[in-house]
Amino acid sequence: MNNYDKYYTVGGSLRADAPTYVTRQADDELYKYLKNGEFCYILNSRQMGKSSLMVRTKKKLEEDEGIICGFVDLSGIGNSDVTSKQWYSGFIQSLVRSFRLKIDWRNWFRTQIELSSPSSVLKMFIEEHLLEEINRKKIVVFVDEIDSVLTQRFSLDDFFTLIRSCHEQRPIDGKYKRLTFALLGVATPYDLIINKRNTPFNIGKKIELHGFKENEAQPLVKGLEGRIDNPKLMLKRILSWTGGQPFLTQKLCELVATSSDGFKRETKNEEEWLKGLVESQIIESWESQDEPEHFKTIRDRILGRGDKTTRLLKIYQKILQQSEIKADESHEQMELRLSGLVVKQQGKLKVYNRLYQSIFTEAWTNNMLGVIEVEREDRKNDDDLGSDRAIDYTRLRDLLKAGNWKDADYETYLVMLKVVGRGEGDWIRDEELLNFPCTDLRTIDNLWVKYSNGRFGFSVQKNIYLEVGGIPDGRFYEEAWEKFGDRVGWRVKESWILYRSVTFDTQAPVGHPQAPVGHLPTLRPRPRGRVPLAAFCGAAFAWSSLLSHRDL
Repeated sequence: MNNYDKYYTVGGSLRADAPTYVTRQADDELYKYLKNGEFCYILNSRQMGKSSLMVRTKKKLEEDEGIICGFVDLSGIGNSDVTSKQWYSGFIQSLVRSFRLKIDWRNWFRTQIELSSPSSVLKMFIEEHLLEEINRKKIVVFVDEIDSVLTQRFSLDDFFTLIRSCHEQRPIDGKYKRLTFALLGVATPYDLIINKRNTPFNIGKKIELHGFKENEAQPLVKGLEGRIDNPKLMLKRILSWTGGQPFLTQKLCELVATSSDGFKRETKNEEEWLKGLVESQIIESWESQDEPEHFKTIRDRILGRGDKTTRLLKIYQKILQQSEIKADESHEQMELRLSGLVVKQQGKLKVYNRLYQSIFTEAWTNNMLGVIEVEREDRKNDDDLGSDRAIDYTRLRDLLKAGNWKDADYETYLVMLKVVGRGEGDWIRDEELLNFPCTDLRTIDNLWVKYSNGRFGFSVQKNIYLEVGGIPDGRFYEEAWEKFGDRVGWRVKESWILYRSVTFDTQAPVGHPQAPVGHLPTLRPRPRGRVPLAAFCGAAFAWSSLLSHRDL
């Protein structure tokens, strides 16, 4: 070959007819299941070839089976600032464009959204337009970058419930037998459903994506011909470094094929030459040579998991020390596998390949753990205003620091509304409190506890709730709720107080009422009329959810 740099594709999706496309078991499985109308999901780490597999399967289904296929890239619908209406509108727009449907969808959506919820409008669109306009033919909807739903400020549980309902409608409504979904992304079924009381999204067939095996990867040999005496043997040596990881295998093949000096028999043998190439072009100063980004993506995913980071690093540290550990389905192990750094093989968890082991060494792991510990010590002296939703907690901190409990109480209500994507005057729903973002909840609670010297805060209230017999399972227990109200001063002589009776004084003179322990925060909007404190937000059910939160 002359144009070695044109043969391999490093990064991005491969064309359906790309000569370096490697057919794996997943190709046959996905094609077979979608052809037969089975719902499928491919949830795996990045750069494992999910999108390339989708492109190839889509083309084959269309050409060989006459199946009408469409594609929705959720990362293109909008960032975390979009509303639920905008998100569902973007999804419908993608369907219209991908399937080339003839409908004035904007006016249609504008009319329907006034009458129904966003998920109901999407269901109506599927029934009245997608299934009607594409009549009597099988339909496959590929939904890529499914993990982007995790960054939205609102829950998309209804979206996954809708997809589940499309599956469950099949025995009842024959037209749904023609509709199939394939979901792709970097997530676990557990992650996709925010309300943990609901069943994880696991309908349909799970497609496992594994690295390239030597017999599968033979299409990559051609690009090495003319540069290497024994291209097949060189490919085997390349796989010994990459473990068959698709992105790295393509990248290393390209490096070998385009190396300026090539392999010179008189100076080194092939194995030594490849080792030198890997060390100089990939491992040494890897952060500056990581283009397109791969290793930094793995690093950032692990180090960006908040409180989970330390646990992930310690699991990885144990794998390095023992070569492998027993695999389980714990959330931490699943997170580590989704980073791509480790792989499950024969019931064991081990480092995916030699390249990762050469970059993410035990020394690197120890260093990261040390950095995290130093940062943790530093934070003891500073207020951690962290947020998963980019919320500014400066005003709340300043109000609490000044002992302005009343305004701080209302500011708490406002910032928590922002976190769940609601506006002033609205109520926070019980499921939103049960699944409130961990980082934000801890920030709010820590500020209250710190500046009240342990007198106020959600965690203080939770401890009281448990002491009076409350069970943190998200359910409402009337007796425990009433005892809790008595303890924190929200219930006096068997009656729930009005908001105007809330006590915001912690330093009242003897004989005057002081705010009891756990009295604040109340999460109460500005009072309107004679509404008892316990009536806010569905009160009992909402607070039962909040006090059941696992991070308090």
